[in-house]
Amino acid sequence: MTTAATTAPPARRNFALLWLAQAVSTTGSAFTFVAMPILVLRATGSVAQMGWLTAVGSVGTITAGVFAGQVVDRYDHRRILTGCDTARAAVFGVVLFDHRLEVLYGAMLVGSALAMVSQVCYVSVVAGVVPPGELTAANAKLDATYAVAFVVGPVASGALSAIAGPVASVGVNAAMFALSATTLLFLGLDGRPPASDRTGGLAGIAFLWRQPALRALTAVASVISFCTLGLTDVFVYHVRHDLGRGDAAVGYVVGGAALGAVAAAVAAPFLRSRLSFGVCWVGAYAVCGTAALSLSFRHTLGHAVVAATLFSFGTTLANTCSKTFRQTVTPPAVLGRVTSAFWTIQSVLAPVGAVILTGMTSAYGVPAVARTVGTVCLAAAACSLFTPLTARNTP
Repeated sequence: MTTAATTAPPARRNFALLWLAQAVSTTGSAFTFVAMPILVLRATGSVAQMGWLTAVGSVGTITAGVFAGQVVDRYDHRRILTGCDTARAAVFGVVLFDHRLEVLYGAMLVGSALAMVSQVCYVSVVAGVVPPGELTAANAKLDATYAVAFVVGPVASGALSAIAGPVASVGVNAAMFALSATTLLFLGLDGRPPASDRTGGLAGIAFLWRQPALRALTAVASVISFCTLGLTDVFVYHVRHDLGRGDAAVGYVVGGAALGAVAAAVAAPFLRSRLSFGVCWVGAYAVCGTAALSLSFRHTLGHAVVAATLFSFGTTLANTCSKTFRQTVTPPAVLGRVTSAFWTIQSVLAPVGAVILTGMTSAYGVPAVARTVGTVCLAAAACSLFTPLTARNTP
């Protein structure tokens, strides 16, 4: 029997368990995705405070990004994943009993930090159990599951919030994290990450800088993240304030928009097998820019859904292809640090962008913000054409 034959069933089992755990935890997260901003909006009535909530979450993500890669490259992956989900269950469980504004901010801060560590670990584990030629398909499955969860979760969360209040939705999230942690206990990893070098936490940044395409990718992604992180809050504000709809409508809009992400995840393996990474990346953000610009021309619920759907399609396609590209060109021993460095650098200015974006929405309205975001996305896509991202030798 060949080595491939003996290792394939355990690898398939491990990926199936990862897939199941992600489906469970992400569905719970989708409840919080709607519930936490609604809790803040109900408490303060301010879209700017919603922006601050997003910013606080980003601060947690960036802070964890400083050490997440080193943790993932050096310690037991299964313990990292189960520990993060168990801790997130406890953190969001606190909101059930105390949902003051400062508690909401604290839960978002800690929960986002734990999510960063967990996500970095997922990237390394998937790259270790899936053959290189199947990485795009595997990442697409995970991203499709993520998108489906954000179809079901926001709709259910919006409905549950309308009936029992948004705190109940946060409680569902806590329960889902506990279930995910239990599932991950059965993950059949050997408990040892790949042999790591001793270059420390800067190894990820150094690798990004040495690889021309990754260097360009990081720079462009940072600009896009700065302008788009707070866009979900803008959509929520648009639906509730401009269109005068309630919590359930917010859930339907966000959930319906996630169908675009499902379509992108399904299409990603097909597109990536026929087009270069650079073409997929540039095309994805051209779609995002067009979708954002269109929101400034029409102000109906239907058009908001279409614009959000197209934007989700573009961002999911770009993220799936970007993740696969990084897994392909990065040595396993530093993959955790490279992933952590990439996500941290690209989002380092995102909290400021979220505050500015929501502040602009409050001061100038959704159309002005949509035009700004759309223009930046189109400009970023155009600039990418003149970088190594679109070079012929880029895989």
